[in-house]
Amino acid sequence: MDNVDLYYNPEKVGFNSIFTLEDPDAYYSFDTVIVVQENKTGRLYAAHDSGCSCPTPFERCSFPTDYTEIRSVDDFTDFLGSHPIYSQRDIDAAVEAIKKAL
Repeated sequence: MDNVDLYYNPEKVGFNSIFTLEDPDAYYSFDTVIVVQENKTGRLYAAHDSGCSCPTPFERCSFPTDYTEIRSVDDFTDFLGSHPIYSQRDIDAAVEAIKKAL
C-alpha cells in the first residue's frame, strides 16, 4: 500500500477519511493527525505525522504499524494526548465525526 494514499486518496486503498487535524500555525512544516476507516472491516485508525515541508505527509508512516486503532472516543482522546496543539473546537469536531463512524 502506498502510505501517502491513506492521506491524499484513502478511497484508492480501501479507506474513507473520517477527519484530519492540521496545525494552523505550521509554516513551512506540517503537523497532522488523520483518522481513516477501513471499508472492509469498518475499523477506525489514527496516525500522526509532522516535519518540515520537504517530505510528503505520511510518506514515512506504514499501515498498520504506525497507525493506532480507534475503538472508542477515549482511544482517540488518549491518542491526541500526545499531540495537544489542536484547538478544542477542532478536537470536538473530530470527536463528533468519530462518534458517527463508530
